[in-house]
Amino acid sequence: MEQATFGAGCFWGVESFFREVPGVQDAVVGYAGLDEDQDTRKLIAAMVATEQCRALQAEGVTDFHFYTLNRADLTFATCHLLGVRRHDA
Repeated sequence: MEQATFGAGCFWGVESFFREVPGVQDAVVGYAGLDEDQDTRKLIAAMVATEQCRALQAEGVTDFHFYTLNRADLTFATCHLLGVRRHDA
C-alpha cells in the first residue's frame, strides 16, 4: 500500500473529500511529523487561528471570543499576531 501526505488547513474539511476518492482507505487530520514537537505545534496552531480570524475580519466580523481550553498562551499569541496588545492601566 502506498501512502501520501497532503498539507491543508483542518478547517477546510479536505479529509471528507479524500474519503470519497476511489482507493483511499483513510484520511485523517493532524500535524504530520510534529507529534514530538510541541513548540512547533503551538506556533502552527497560533498561525492557523490567526489566519481564520483574518479571513473573518475580511468578511466584516469585528468581535472574537477564543475558547482554547485554558490555553492562554495560544490566545495571547493569536492576539499578538492580530496586533491586539494589552495596555496596563
